[in-house]
Amino acid sequence: MLKKIGIVFRKTALPAVCAALLIVGVAEPALAADGVAAAKYVSSSSVSTVLMDDVTNEMTDYTYWTGLLDDASSVLTDNAEISSINEGNVKADGTSMVDIASYNKVASGAALKSSAQNEAISEYVGVYGSPENYYSGSASTRIYDGYYDSSGNVNTSSDMYQAIDNCQAASDLSAVQYAVPVRYTTVDFLPSNIKIYDDYTDPDFDYQYLSGLRINEPVVIRAYSKDENWCYVQSSMISGWVEKADLAIFSSKDAWLASWNTAEDKTLVVYGYKVYTEDSYYDTSTANIALTMGTTLPVESATAVTDQVTNRATYYNYVVTLPTRDADTGRYVGAKALITSKDEVSIGYLLPTQENIAKVAFGMLGKRYGWGGMLSSDDCSQYLRNVYACFGINLPRDTSWQQKAAVFGYDVSEYTDEQKLELLDHMPLGTILYFSGHAMMYLGQSGGKYYVISSVSTMKPVSLSSKQRIRSVVINTLDTQRANGKTWLSSLITYKVPWRHKDYSAANAATDSAAGDKKDASGFVVSLSENSYTYDGTSKQPSIEVTDTAGNVISSRYYDVTWDADTISVGNHTIGLSFGWLYSGTVTCGYSIVEKAVETPQTVTQTATQTTTLSKPKITKAQAKKKAILLKWKKASQVTGYQIQYSTNKKFSRPVTLTISKASKTSYTIKKLTAKKKYYVRIRIYLKKGGAYYYSSWSAKKAVKTKI
Repeated sequence: MLKKIGIVFRKTALPAVCAALLIVGVAEPALAADGVAAAKYVSSSSVSTVLMDDVTNEMTDYTYWTGLLDDASSVLTDNAEISSINEGNVKADGTSMVDIASYNKVASGAALKSSAQNEAISEYVGVYGSPENYYSGSASTRIYDGYYDSSGNVNTSSDMYQAIDNCQAASDLSAVQYAVPVRYTTVDFLPSNIKIYDDYTDPDFDYQYLSGLRINEPVVIRAYSKDENWCYVQSSMISGWVEKADLAIFSSKDAWLASWNTAEDKTLVVYGYKVYTEDSYYDTSTANIALTMGTTLPVESATAVTDQVTNRATYYNYVVTLPTRDADTGRYVGAKALITSKDEVSIGYLLPTQENIAKVAFGMLGKRYGWGGMLSSDDCSQYLRNVYACFGINLPRDTSWQQKAAVFGYDVSEYTDEQKLELLDHMPLGTILYFSGHAMMYLGQSGGKYYVISSVSTMKPVSLSSKQRIRSVVINTLDTQRANGKTWLSSLITYKVPWRHKDYSAANAATDSAAGDKKDASGFVVSLSENSYTYDGTSKQPSIEVTDTAGNVISSRYYDVTWDADTISVGNHTIGLSFGWLYSGTVTCGYSIVEKAVETPQTVTQTATQTTTLSKPKITKAQAKKKAILLKWKKASQVTGYQIQYSTNKKFSRPVTLTISKASKTSYTIKKLTAKKKYYVRIRIYLKKGGAYYYSSWSAKKAVKTKI
């Protein structure tokens, strides 16, 4: 029986911890009496809930997944690394994030209007219709083809232009203003309540919405709308229009900073789906306010028992400050409110463990999907952003922006399905997986299936013949299909570990990863684009290709490369490769920079009176194979490794050079050659001594014509 694991809070000062990236184990699938997978319907008394294909009722509890881990409570990172990640996300290209505390750029109303007009034409015409549809007809009848209002009427140009025209106020702001939302609200595309549906029978999917904003989430007001009912704001992760009635404006930047930029031990963090303040007629401004996942509020030290908050004593409650809005001036007014200590809240951010990550994520299982934060709900990327906000990690907003985050990960767009699964065996619970337009959290493997949790709009479940409108947070397997027929697994392009900085190395990952048998990389072959350079005063670093013993190319994601501090001077230079994740071990190779591009046998001085001359090796066999050449040679003494060169030119212009770092090796098959093509091959030995590399002369060349 799985034990219930409680939530663990993060202390404000953590020691640096090198935590393990843990593997999810394998469990047997639940079987019915006839040996097939258990039914999708789970009954409790006379009530049933429907589960996704291959999902059992046990899997809907986060403890099922953490119970498969060796140490789900291990601390994954510390405050210093989280701060570095947050700073890196702001600085990284393509994340659309800003340092909101220092942001001070006003916006031009004319520019906002022009931008909205251009985006409307390209997005709301070009996607479902064509630009020609927009330019045909009179201004009042030009249609935004494929988009409708709430009554099912086609959105016309005049409808859209009324909203677009509202982007430009009579005058621009001379300086930014500072504000926070007084309730959960949304950032919208246009300063209008216009509806933009691609299916008017589906009012729960409105393209007007861009993102949700939590209560007390800081924003900078950059402009006002023409009717002065909307504010163009910048948050840390997105910009757009917010209704002015949802914002409280501060009289000074210092007061604004003090309202949200509080010390961690003075910050209440909401990690539950939604926490509500209590109803009250005494103070309606703080009554029944939804505090969504990731919300942070200033919290006070325990007050005296005689103190009253909203006409109540404070027993068993935290005292927080909620932002409210003066009805006349729109200015910020801080108001005290009570949050019971039994709610899903913590003082300070949660301790970053896989146990806590799973518990927070599963707190939204079955909850509504909300495109762009509409319906006070989360779409796929906002869901994951809010989960990690509970740990103090500030991720970008959109799926494409999140993939540019300054965190450790892999580009798997060129991987086969088998390679993607092999890598997943080494990824921790909580890794975010992406394909174009969707993000999901990896849970682990069970019964040979790989599982994720995400907020989904539509998908094609395995057991159905067509796509289905899901609109919930669900658990499913990666063999689920998209509307285009491709599986989620085949569609994956990026893996990201949100709590690991981008500079986290493959070598460290090798230490952290405990899953699977790693392959020994010591026999891998390193090919350099150039083996020798002529000195010209510039740095020389050849490109590297690594192949395994079967001739398969090994992605550079699996190894870290170290170079000599000096890659300019004449001499022998060392390259070190440290392998991680699926592989272990190190490989070294080298190249030279010479005054003249002339290769001669080198003599290695061993002592003051003893020297050793490197003799050139002898090829004993060069046999043609199918699109390959089998090469054998006589084993040499006092050798670190061998280098093989092959070329279609007998003068070896533009040759391919292969480095074999195993001294005991006496044969190698050169693969992936062109059939019925004549190649010239040769070999030489190299010796590493005292940090330098020495090379023999090349052997006599052999000519071989490959087979079909």
